[in-house]
Amino acid sequence: MDPDRPGSQRALRRAVCFEALYEGNALNSHLRWPRTIGFTNSPAVHLTEWFPSARTGAQVADADQFGPELCRAAGAALGELHGARFVDDAPPESSAKVFPALDFFTGLSLPYYTSCSGGLLQMWALLQSDRELHAALGRVRSGAVVPVPTHGDIRLDQFLVTDEGALLLVDWEEFGMGDPAQDVGAFVGEWIHRIVSAGLKEALGSGEGGFSDTVMAECVERSLDKAKANIKEFWGSYRESAKGEDPDFVDRVVACCGWHLFDRVLAAVAGQCELAAPSRAGRYRAWLASEPQAFRGADRT
Repeated sequence: MDPDRPGSQRALRRAVCFEALYEGNALNSHLRWPRTIGFTNSPAVHLTEWFPSARTGAQVADADQFGPELCRAAGAALGELHGARFVDDAPPESSAKVFPALDFFTGLSLPYYTSCSGGLLQMWALLQSDRELHAALGRVRSGAVVPVPTHGDIRLDQFLVTDEGALLLVDWEEFGMGDPAQDVGAFVGEWIHRIVSAGLKEALGSGEGGFSDTVMAECVERSLDKAKANIKEFWGSYRESAKGEDPDFVDRVVACCGWHLFDRVLAAVAGQCELAAPSRAGRYRAWLASEPQAFRGADRT
C-alpha cells in the first residue's frame, strides 16, 4: 500500500476492518489471507505476513498450473466470504463500482478524451454506437441487490499460491458490502479473457483464414471450451460454500463477467494507437446485451 497515494487511509481502514471482522470467525475454513502484523494510520502503512516464495494466481496461470483444485479453493473462499453475516459491526459499503457511468456511452469529457490513445477512442466509438448494449447496462444497473461482504477487486493477481499449495486472497482495500456477483463475475471473466485472448493471438499469428469474423467466432468458441473446466469447478465450489438464495444471481454474474471483459479490453487498448483485431473481437457484447436466459446454462456449465 503506497502511503502517499490518494485514498490510502481509506484503503487501510477497509483492509483492517476486514481482518477485525473475520479474525477468529468460525466460518473461516476456506477463506485465507496474509495476517496483519501491524499498521499505522498516518502515514497509512499496512504490514502483513510475507510469503517470499509465493506466486500470484496470474503467474501460476501463466505456467498453466492454476487448475481445477485451485479453482475449487477460490470458489469456496469467495462463497465463505459472501456467506458471512455480522450482527453488530457491519462492514462499510463497498466503494468498488462494477459498471461505468452511463454518461460515458453518450460522450467523453474533454480531459478524458485528450488522455485517450487512438485505440481507446476507437473502442469507445464502438461501445457508444451499440444501443443494445446501453439498454442492457441500464437494466443491470437498475436491479435491486441485497449486499453481502465482498472483496471488490477480484483478479488472478489478487490470489497468492504458497509452496504448500494454499490459496490466499490479498489486497482487501475495496472490502465492503456489495453485490457478490461482482466478485464471481470478475473471476469468471478473468478466465474467459485470458483464454480467449490467447486463442485469438494464436490464430492471428498463424494467419488463420485472414482473421475474418467467422474465424474469430470459431476461435472464441474453441477457447471458451477450454475455460469451462476451471469455471465449472469454481462455480460448483462457490455454490456449495455460499449461503442464501438469489433468483437473479446468475443473470448478474453474467453481466458482471461481461463488463469485466470490456474493462480488460479497455485497459489493453489504452496504450495502442489503433484497435488491434483481438481487442476488436473482444467486445463481448453478447454477455451484456443478450437476454439473460441465453446464459442460464452457466450455472450448469
